[in-house]
Amino acid sequence: MKKQDLQPNPKEIMETFVDDPIDRNKDLVRFIKIIDSINESYSIALDSYWGSGKTFFVKQIKMILDANNKFTYDAIDEKDRILSKWNALLGNDHINSNYHIPIYYDAWANDNDNDPILSIVYQIIQTVGNHATIKEPKGLETAFSIAGDIFSIVIGFNPIDIAKKLKGENPLEAIIQEKSLQERINEFIESLIAEHGERLLIIIDELDRCNPEYAVKLLERIKHYFNNDRVTFLFSVNVAELQHTVKTHYGADFNASRYLDRFFDLRVPLSKPKAELLLKNADYSLMDCIDFDIVMAVYDYYNMQMRDYLKFISVLKRYIKPSFYDNSLELSNTYEIIENVLLPFAWGLMTNDAQKYSDFISGKDDSELINFLLYPQVFKKTEQYIENLFNKPVETTYLERKIELGAKMDYEILYSFYDSFFNSNSDDSIGKCLIRNYERDFFHSTIAQMSKCMIIDE
Repeated sequence: MKKQDLQPNPKEIMETFVDDPIDRNKDLVRFIKIIDSINESYSIALDSYWGSGKTFFVKQIKMILDANNKFTYDAIDEKDRILSKWNALLGNDHINSNYHIPIYYDAWANDNDNDPILSIVYQIIQTVGNHATIKEPKGLETAFSIAGDIFSIVIGFNPIDIAKKLKGENPLEAIIQEKSLQERINEFIESLIAEHGERLLIIIDELDRCNPEYAVKLLERIKHYFNNDRVTFLFSVNVAELQHTVKTHYGADFNASRYLDRFFDLRVPLSKPKAELLLKNADYSLMDCIDFDIVMAVYDYYNMQMRDYLKFISVLKRYIKPSFYDNSLELSNTYEIIENVLLPFAWGLMTNDAQKYSDFISGKDDSELINFLLYPQVFKKTEQYIENLFNKPVETTYLERKIELGAKMDYEILYSFYDSFFNSNSDDSIGKCLIRNYERDFFHSTIAQMSKCMIIDE
């Protein structure tokens, strides 16, 4: 069984840029305009939750800038196709995107490295070297030579040794060594830029997933040594999670928000795709038995991220369909509630809060379900499903009783339904609404399959 979300490989990055299925290209234009306007040492945080598509977004930025770089990148795959789409997006606008050198650095993949400086410098020379071998620019050897000096300096840059030197006969040696590292990094950047562009854009991804010691060290080393006016840093992060990382390193009472303000000159949120676009892109039009208003409400109610939502609708398609039913059984309006409300709601709760899901499924707490059914986006649907449950007269008709009791009627019926559904071991009637054991079995067996699917797809 394969994962349901797209992987940020070159093919998918290209196709999602060309087709723009979730309407993000306008954000790419706006963001690259921000990058284009910078002419000093600057740091941007692209802030969004895990699973929101940040990695896709920053890799698309790199792809566009690579294709536009007229100095070095002549052999980018499908360069003409990228530029054609990009120029169509710009229209009459003009952006100097043809002089950036974009570097993508996965901090999480490198957090076992001893020093972030070595890791970043290595990523720079590896990225530029891969492209530059085509043209063999004359400055490349110089850049590699300087990078070698940086490696030598950093490897010998031991705090204990420095402390000893400060107490020794030549205390200035340690200071000279640190100054030499700053100078060599600047020389490395200038040498690189001389032949490959005019500005360096370093994209730092997945920093909020790193171990705390490495994450903090990377931030502080960048702040201290990469202060060249021709370098822009773009951090693709969940700032809230990064704050937790900083607190883990410095202590729970540490002001992580103010600390991060030292490193980020600008924070830009990544817009959230609309639910209907995700549904359309996923092509789940065959889910005829599903109430799409409820499916979209789950997305908004739980503030789901794109990755989780695509998995959510994939699982719904797989397990909630007419062929799953036993045709020998009598279908009732209870099935309508199960397939359109309980299953989508339970999946959303399962992915959002494991404890509340456990309380809900075990019959201990109905508050989350009640709140969801009374959520504005599904309130009318809620009334419809309640009325369908009680479509036969009890003592008086449902509508007459509702007029008599007002909104209290909704709550009474919902509480009774929840209690009968989850806390009864036999066929149970609520007025004329019969809840059968095989309906409960259908719900629990489907939930079990969905839960198993979620674990496999992770």
